[in-house]
Amino acid sequence: MAIAPDVVLTTFLRFFSGLDKAGKPVPWLKERERIEALVEAILESPLFASIAGGSFDGGPFAAVAPGKLAKKIASGKEVIARLQDQASNRTLLVGLDLYPERAEVRLMVTGPALAANAAGAIDELIAVAKRCVTALRGAAGLSDGYVQADYQGSSLDYPRPRPPREAPRYPARSIVTLLDPAFHATPARFAKPEQLKALLTPAPPAPAKMTKDDGLVVVRWTSTLDDAALKAGASAHAQWVADRLAPDIVDGFNEHGDQRDARAEGSKGRGKLTFYDAESEVGYKAVLVLPDGTPEERGWKEATKVAKAGALPDGTPVAAVRVIVPLRHHAFEIAEQARAAGIDGVLYPDDDGDLWNPDPPGAWRTPPIQLEAPKSAKTSDKSTKAKPKGK
Repeated sequence: MAIAPDVVLTTFLRFFSGLDKAGKPVPWLKERERIEALVEAILESPLFASIAGGSFDGGPFAAVAPGKLAKKIASGKEVIARLQDQASNRTLLVGLDLYPERAEVRLMVTGPALAANAAGAIDELIAVAKRCVTALRGAAGLSDGYVQADYQGSSLDYPRPRPPREAPRYPARSIVTLLDPAFHATPARFAKPEQLKALLTPAPPAPAKMTKDDGLVVVRWTSTLDDAALKAGASAHAQWVADRLAPDIVDGFNEHGDQRDARAEGSKGRGKLTFYDAESEVGYKAVLVLPDGTPEERGWKEATKVAKAGALPDGTPVAAVRVIVPLRHHAFEIAEQARAAGIDGVLYPDDDGDLWNPDPPGAWRTPPIQLEAPKSAKTSDKSTKAKPKGK
């Protein structure tokens, strides 16, 4: 299977130590054979066959024979290890942060190693995760685990739910979710049995494929690494988490999926513009919307003239023009006309004077959420409910 050369797969596994009869963490770090088994569970994968050394506890990269890495890490003490295929421009990374109460495993693969194993890369990363869970079984349980997809230098851009939400345990761009019911059935502080039940009952929707092997639940959102499949999988995962857990809305958005405009502090009027943000070179123009759903002619002409020219009459550059309308529903009434005229966005103010875009840029799973217009707005064409303030 051919994939883009800049695809990056990142795996994260976080384990918390079990508790003994006295309620104290199991001293698993001293079990050197167990730690060696954890390291070997990763390095035996063909994906990581080119690991050639690493840095330890913040030191410089040093070449280490693969056969000696496990014993070096299994010191019986805390360790922070970063194993790589080369000192710089790495295409492989195995990160191991081992502490008395927890362990964190970070795996990154891209470039030739991923291309050579593209057809089975997702299966192989799942197999690695299963071996890590097995190596620590009885001493530490998997709190959260996932595989994410990105591109070198950029994040995977996929259709998001409205409003976008974020859950650190089940992050954006995930294409595999790993769940350990045994851990979540314990009294551990980070066990979340209610989340596990919500995610798995009913079974995750298509295109997810859920399997259970040796107690580990694997929810896989794509079977291939082509761009369309990665985007579809990450999008479905995000909707699943939003629907089942309703986590926090991403900062800068509201419950309708509207995005707060990032107008700079101190932006003031300039020329015919209501505001001009010199940092971004974005202009803002307040325009009334008439009862028939059309913009007031004078303000509209002023806005579109600047948008077309890309500058004010005095030569001040204007990279984009955004129109400010009195109420949210007005934005939808003139949205199509605004797009045709080259307007970058139609915004409305809230009671605090912040500006919001009800149809923000980006890829989305559904059309923007339209609300019924307030009754008072249906009979007035001069609503001044909330005026944008200078910041």
